Amino acid sequence: MVKIFLSLILSLCLETSIARAVDLSEHSASPKPASLSEKLSMEKNQITILSPYYQLSIPQKFIHLAEVIEPIVKKSYRELGTYLDIKGYKPEILIIPEERFYEITKLPKWTSAIFFRGQIVIVATSDIKELNSSLRHEMMHGALYYLTGGNPPAGWLDEGLAQIFEELDEKHLSEYVKDCELPKLSSLTGGFTQLPEEMVPRAYGVSYFAAKKFLRQYGKKGLSELLTLLHKGEQTSSSNVMAQRSFEHIFKKVTSLEVDNFYR
Repeated sequence: MVKIFLSLILSLCLETSIARAVDLSEHSASPKPASLSEKLSMEKNQITILSPYYQLSIPQKFIHLAEVIEPIVKKSYRELGTYLDIKGYKPEILIIPEERFYEITKLPKWTSAIFFRGQIVIVATSDIKELNSSLRHEMMHGALYYLTGGNPPAGWLDEGLAQIFEELDEKHLSEYVKDCELPKLSSLTGGFTQLPEEMVPRAYGVSYFAAKKFLRQYGKKGLSELLTLLHKGEQTSSSNVMAQRSFEHIFKKVTSLEVDNFYR
């Protein structure tokens, strides 16, 4: 769970410039699943390292990063237990050069890490702070995907929890939602890479504070209940609209609240 967040300047409605990063999750409609999975599997000159905690695939020329990644993953894995019962979860991490990342994913240049179909993909960097942030962020995405059997929660909760685990600066995040017209949670069900650029900061800000409120009110027990219901298959449709309705149904079952009445 990571925040290899390359600096991105976006405009907030309060006309403030901010630097932010974005990750792609399973919710996104782009890139196409088959093509991305196929291309990732064809990466050459990769060395695979197996650990009790994770599997790492990394180019030979970046092998020195393996020693940096190992303690980050171990620490993050332990701390994930604060939020989730992650027994059996083993992250698969793929490190690739920056130019290959954008060539393969076709994602905007303000992204630098994604979680896609069970795999964490990160731009190779020597910046340890960025590696730590990115791994933590994407490991949370991966754990949520694993615990729901591939049916992760709506984008706002998925991204909100990832940001919380990433340990972002809350004061900075509060600027994203200050003096702005905030998007409804029901509009933040998919991947944020599909949103208009001007909405991205607000989407991340709202998601962070809504997820934090959920944890404060319902705790690990409530989150576990919600994820268990998703895993049982109540979110069964491949249609985004049907998936949204199903998540909202499960959310109401756990909280007794409509999604848009939960955080405003």
